[in-house]
Amino acid sequence: MVRWLILVLFALSEAGTSLARPDTTAPRRVIPVEVYAQFAGGQGMWSAGIVATPFKSAELTLGLGYTPPAFGKIYTVTTKLLFVPRSIRLRDRLHLLPIKAGVHGAFHLSRETGLQWDRNKYPRGYYWWPVSFRTGPVFQFALQWRTRQYLLTPYYELSTNDL
Repeated sequence: MVRWLILVLFALSEAGTSLARPDTTAPRRVIPVEVYAQFAGGQGMWSAGIVATPFKSAELTLGLGYTPPAFGKIYTVTTKLLFVPRSIRLRDRLHLLPIKAGVHGAFHLSRETGLQWDRNKYPRGYYWWPVSFRTGPVFQFALQWRTRQYLLTPYYELSTNDL
């Protein structure tokens, strides 16, 4: 899954380029990339990742999460694709993002989860996805505050892991 995400990010960063002689006078399009840190939520007790904004109304996220041994010692790899239909300017450096909607996928790695369901409980083929993989819709509400050096974005997220 990580290989596919890297391939998609690479393809988006190379979008619009050609094999012809490069035009050195035209400015190269740069995809803004941010980092994030999160406490709790569907990505683990602690998580961090990157957010790429290939288009003004879309965000692509790759995150790594960790849940400590007291709660299962789970490592999580998460991807999200969010669409941001509108940004409302509240003040000079403060913006409201009333809704971000999209899909997410999470792969959970631990000793308790594997790639197959317990055959004693579920017959073969009962579930078509691996036990450690979840996907579903995601919705966010966010405020963006730009300081001189940083863009701070506290957000509230609703998501489900049901397929």
